[in-house]
Amino acid sequence: MFWVIAIAQIPTLPLIHVFIEKESNAAVAWIVTLLTGWTVIHYLAQIYSTKFNPITINNSELRYRYGLSWSANIPIALIKEARSLSFNDSYTGMSHFVSPIGSTKNVILEFKKPMTFKGQFGRFKRRSSAVLSVDDPTTFLKALQRNSNVAT
Repeated sequence: MFWVIAIAQIPTLPLIHVFIEKESNAAVAWIVTLLTGWTVIHYLAQIYSTKFNPITINNSELRYRYGLSWSANIPIALIKEARSLSFNDSYTGMSHFVSPIGSTKNVILEFKKPMTFKGQFGRFKRRSSAVLSVDDPTTFLKALQRNSNVAT
């Protein structure tokens, strides 16, 4: 998906720059050009961060990472329940931490106490449950169960 957006921006960026420069002024055109370039670079960094810094589970902790956007270190001992998300489950961003838009939510975690999820620019969310997107929910849930006595 990134490459579609990046390739679409390459031919349109000079046209937008010239149009804004003619209709407004050069400073505004350069600001728009720089912001567009920064957006493409940030989006690329987000993709690579998601790819190279995945969710990991060790003996004591679940390290949740979603690119540059959100992170949390969750002690496995504080996970009350972990299970596959079913169509009967209802959740909102106010009651659950929800993986960012664009990902298929397939696992729900219930915590013994609220956990803090840290976002960009100093944002944070404290939630007692989370709805996550993982590549292989069955393997993820088995790994959690293997490392603790989490109910699945």
